[in-house]
Amino acid sequence: MDFKDIKYEVKRPHVATITLNKPEINNATTGDSFVEIMTAFHEADSDTSIGVVVLTGAGDTHFNEGGQVKQHLTKRPGTHRTHFRKLLGAAQAIRGCGKPVIAAVNGRAIGSGNQLQMLCDLAIASDQAILGQHGSKRAGAPMFWGTTLMSHFVGERKAREIIFLSREYSAQEALEMGLVNKVVPHIELYNEVDRWCDEVLDQSPTSLRILKTSMNLKHDMQYPALFHARDMIDLFSDAPERMEGTAAWVEGRKPDFNKFRTKPD
Repeated sequence: MDFKDIKYEVKRPHVATITLNKPEINNATTGDSFVEIMTAFHEADSDTSIGVVVLTGAGDTHFNEGGQVKQHLTKRPGTHRTHFRKLLGAAQAIRGCGKPVIAAVNGRAIGSGNQLQMLCDLAIASDQAILGQHGSKRAGAPMFWGTTLMSHFVGERKAREIIFLSREYSAQEALEMGLVNKVVPHIELYNEVDRWCDEVLDQSPTSLRILKTSMNLKHDMQYPALFHARDMIDLFSDAPERMEGTAAWVEGRKPDFNKFRTKPD
């Protein structure tokens, strides 16, 4: 496939690197980006010479800043279902890849960017990385596994803080709460990732595939929740509240959500 939004490379034996490659827009993603991510992970999974996959972002400042929010201004009920299929395809490809996947979080991982790194098996972050969600700030919701996976990483209370308040956290804070495995100086990120790749490659590939499938079981039982969420957010897609949040985000202003908090007639 001729990728436009990502790069797929095998720069060293047995290691595939998938790079979110839109640095001019902070590696923000669209539905088409997720189709490319899905295709790349299927390629890595089917290539029997690959033993580990690295997911990272182009440039020095952003892993992935989330989706291209401006596109949500044109979404209507029904269109979100199409977009969701692309999101789900990418998520299933990452989690279903029979090789360990390491997120090299080289910068900001916000919104779907944070969810992408959570879908990976391991995460190593630059000390310059920032992680968090922003859905509630713009009348959105982190339904791309965010609401279902977050509590497994950081616990119920912290998960509700992250998702309800749309706060951002330093790499060190993310490490302390269990959102990433290790934090290293920015300049050392890819050297550290290489060291982890070497350790993975010392393990039995069939054992790793079995272990990953087994460890995914508990979270895979939550697939029905994704489809419930899909329908809820799809019906909300063109509501006035959603439009206010999205427009405010695009215009760089604070949304006025209090106008939707009125007493019933």
